[in-house]
Amino acid sequence: MNPLSMLLWLAAAILALSAAALVADEDDREHEGSHGRQAAYLADAGYALYQAECGSCHLAYPPFLLPAASWRTMMTQLDRHFGDHAALETAPATEITAFLERQSADRGDGAHHRGTWRSTRKLPPPLRLTETAYFIGQHHEVPARLAADPAVGGFGRCQACHPGAAEGQFDEHAVRLPGRGRWED
Repeated sequence: MNPLSMLLWLAAAILALSAAALVADEDDREHEGSHGRQAAYLADAGYALYQAECGSCHLAYPPFLLPAASWRTMMTQLDRHFGDHAALETAPATEITAFLERQSADRGDGAHHRGTWRSTRKLPPPLRLTETAYFIGQHHEVPARLAADPAVGGFGRCQACHPGAAEGQFDEHAVRLPGRGRWED
């Protein structure tokens, strides 16, 4: 190997190790204490209405999983909400929209807030959290066949593998695959 090739290889190795260290550091910060900040939305006055209206059909997804623009768009399209008619009266829809905007990815400081915001800020507002680069990056090790398992029901059913999803807790160390046990990456 010539000196230039060796130098380039060494530089690439250092960059790869640095990136891995940053990801590990982010995961450690997430595991060690950002759950309290991420789950602050549970104490928001708008949460009860959001849980009652949206959580009656599916997981009331933690608002920090999408930016405010995504929630605004979604709330204006409830008459065609992913194939369903989920329209609400004006007053509750307005209150839920305000709650989602207050607690969205671009308004908080938890690890998921930052990751989602960084991965969406220069793109059109995503309507599915599973389409954000942050989500994809966090789930890249999970084979699609596992998510397609009927016991899981797809990547959008967070609570199937993340027991604390409803409380905004997505710690990878707590992942439990239905019928398979703890996730080992």
